[in-house]
Amino acid sequence: MSQDYMRFFPKPACYTNQKEAMESIHKALLDQKIVLFEGACGTGKTLSTLVPAIDVAQKLGKVVIIATNVHQQMQQFIEESREIKQKQDIKVAVLKGKKHMCPREVDYETCSVLKENTYELINKEKESAEIRTRLKQELVDSGDNDNSGESLRSELNKLEKEIRELRDRYCSYLYKVAVSDTDDFSLWYFEEVRTTEEVNEWAYKSDMCGYELMKKQMVHADLVICNFHHILNFNILANLLGWMDKSVDDVIMIFDEAHNLESAARSHSSLNLPAYSLQRAFEDVTANEGISQKDSYRVKDLEKLFKLIYQHLKDVYESRLDFGERERLPNTWKDVTICDPKHRDDYFLKRLLEQIEEAGITDLYELLEDAAELGRYLDDFYKEQYKQGHSNRKKNSQLLRSAEFFMFYLEHASDMAYYPLLNVRRKDNELEGRIELVSCIPNNVTTPIFSSFYASILMSATLQPYPVMKAKLGITRPTIEIAYGITFPEDNRLTIAINSQPLFAKKRDDPGTIEQVTQILNDIIQHTDGNVLVFFQSYHEAKMYKNRITSEATVYLDEIGISSQEVRDEFFKVGETGNKAIIFSYLWGTLTEGVDYKDGRGRAVVIVGIGYPALNDRMRAIEAAYEHEFPGKGWDYAIQIPTIRKVRQAMGRVIRSPTDYGARILLDGRYTSASLIRLKKYSVFHAFPAEDRDEIIDVEPDNVKFSLMNFFNDMKKNQ
Repeated sequence: MSQDYMRFFPKPACYTNQKEAMESIHKALLDQKIVLFEGACGTGKTLSTLVPAIDVAQKLGKVVIIATNVHQQMQQFIEESREIKQKQDIKVAVLKGKKHMCPREVDYETCSVLKENTYELINKEKESAEIRTRLKQELVDSGDNDNSGESLRSELNKLEKEIRELRDRYCSYLYKVAVSDTDDFSLWYFEEVRTTEEVNEWAYKSDMCGYELMKKQMVHADLVICNFHHILNFNILANLLGWMDKSVDDVIMIFDEAHNLESAARSHSSLNLPAYSLQRAFEDVTANEGISQKDSYRVKDLEKLFKLIYQHLKDVYESRLDFGERERLPNTWKDVTICDPKHRDDYFLKRLLEQIEEAGITDLYELLEDAAELGRYLDDFYKEQYKQGHSNRKKNSQLLRSAEFFMFYLEHASDMAYYPLLNVRRKDNELEGRIELVSCIPNNVTTPIFSSFYASILMSATLQPYPVMKAKLGITRPTIEIAYGITFPEDNRLTIAINSQPLFAKKRDDPGTIEQVTQILNDIIQHTDGNVLVFFQSYHEAKMYKNRITSEATVYLDEIGISSQEVRDEFFKVGETGNKAIIFSYLWGTLTEGVDYKDGRGRAVVIVGIGYPALNDRMRAIEAAYEHEFPGKGWDYAIQIPTIRKVRQAMGRVIRSPTDYGARILLDGRYTSASLIRLKKYSVFHAFPAEDRDEIIDVEPDNVKFSLMNFFNDMKKNQ
């Protein structure tokens, strides 16, 4: 096969397996296949995908989009695309959301209205200029007759009045972009790979909108770097394709950290409705009663319906709070169960429907359709009010939002793919509630994507098992599957599973268990030459064990509500100066992936327990949905496999280069190979890929210190 794609490869030599990976991916893309690519740190995943993708795109007139949900990975894409650009001149665009780039800092809908007014202003100014030209000519032709041009003057005066009014409610930053020659920006933008911060800085100096400037360049881009949000939100994706003048079939899509796609898609597919939206819904009806009655809307029934739903929602979440709990609620959402997660007995909806019937409303769905119709009318009315300058802000119809939510809720009431919950929190000393429809199986988002793009690549260090990934994301097209394990020297890493007591939920608070874990952690910290990362199942456990450690080294706690970046940076500094620090964190936090603990930043990583997510009703509902869709596999799909992926991500934080070294420690008897016989179904050893299992060494608790002493002594000898 021709290796023309190597013209885009910027390095002097390939990593082990990298050339083979690029060859396989290049062929797969030409065949319009979906590539599932798992590669450990050091396999050069990003270039292995970008290089063949860009080559195929240029040959076939396609565009490459690469997306991630990890900030650090986006920065890596920028750096590596800069390297490619130095070898071959490709045009690269880096995208962030409008809110990060808007100089006026207004919401999307307000921006849309201002945009309409701006372009209307530009058109009217053009029209005004044309009338002035005609008027001037008419005066010349008539010899400056006093009555000449009277009609045009009248038209011009009216137009000038409209222009003055529009200048009070337009966007000056967009205006300047629209009327200016932006060739200088285009040359500057594609001269290098520019970040959105650089674009904003350029635009600020020119009193322009960086977002609008960047949009105009998208049609020229060979490679677009963005986040998952731009792809998983169909409206944003449609806008992006429009800017590029491309169809979905013109895109070669690369998803990095693709193991996070399911949770990202779930977030996009889930719906919620705050209590304040319901309150404003009936206020919408009351405030616009004149309009409503004129168009024969059932005003009283609409008011009654949304007041009833609002009060029912409020009564339920307030009644579920124990004595004193209201004052102790955090500002993060707390779930309140309203439906059995397994059998989907929705007692919230059942009681609500009874109350609606008792209120004399017998045609609920028809009434909701009326509410949605009125809501759309009010939305247009509010938009026009803002556009004409009669309102200082763009209002949105909460009646429309509320009606559409409950219509969807009723339609999917018996659908296992959606699970209703109430959420409650304390904000600004006030209680807030909302109803949420959790998308348990979000392939309604992912299936259309993978069936539409010309070709796609999913890459991650923890993508396996592939059949599960394909099933959960709804991938039905032909695929190729590539996996390369860690290629760094085997002698530079130690992977041990400690044959301690299994940390089952009922045993985690046992004094004997706590004492054993504490002793093992003290041994690990004492005998590790450098920084130690410790990940627990929960923040509560991380905090408890931090207070039990006897080490003289600096101990950091990754606290909820405090920037983990500050803690991480301090931790790095200690390790980089050759000293030792310990950081206690939790597996489902932000420090387990997308962070590079290279060299002295991390010499050992410890995972305490299996790290299953909180098995609350939300997770049980997701498990039940997968069990319904894939009989016999609910636990594995919803809980076991995502957890082991998280563990593998945490293990991958250390040993980041061929010269780096470190220890990866699994502290729970269920990780050991011996647990297959001793603990049978509770063992998780079999859940790891074969290449990971081959490296795991079973170690008894009392021997952990000797394993670490021997390993780090060997490393010292080899330095």
